[in-house]
Amino acid sequence: MIRRDLHLKLGRFGEVVARRFLASKDYFILAGNWRTRVGELDLVALDGECIVFVEVKTRRYRKKCDDFRPARNLSNYQMKRNFHAAKLYRKIFHAKNLKARFDLVEICCDWRRRVTAIYHTRDYLPMIVGELIG
Repeated sequence: MIRRDLHLKLGRFGEVVARRFLASKDYFILAGNWRTRVGELDLVALDGECIVFVEVKTRRYRKKCDDFRPARNLSNYQMKRNFHAAKLYRKIFHAKNLKARFDLVEICCDWRRRVTAIYHTRDYLPMIVGELIG
């Protein structure tokens, strides 16, 4: 139970860092931790005229995080759930007229939660975005 709590706290910390990071890049945050039966969206943002569904992955490291980036913990199952949650979000909020994409923000921090690196990948799910837009 304690391990799960620490994991959730680290995830929330990463989402706060990602939110600030994206805001500094002029993204407008629409939602955070949007949950539904089909999946969860860590962050939903606007980048100009594009709606962006952001997956945030956070890891702690003893040294540099170059060897094993947080995204390696992102499963195909999780990507599918993100896709279905994004599809439902667009339907509920009538956002089908906006372009859409999936971004990934990876947060690396040390054991004291000092951020050591942030990696931002645009279009980390390019193969299925066509399905989402269509």
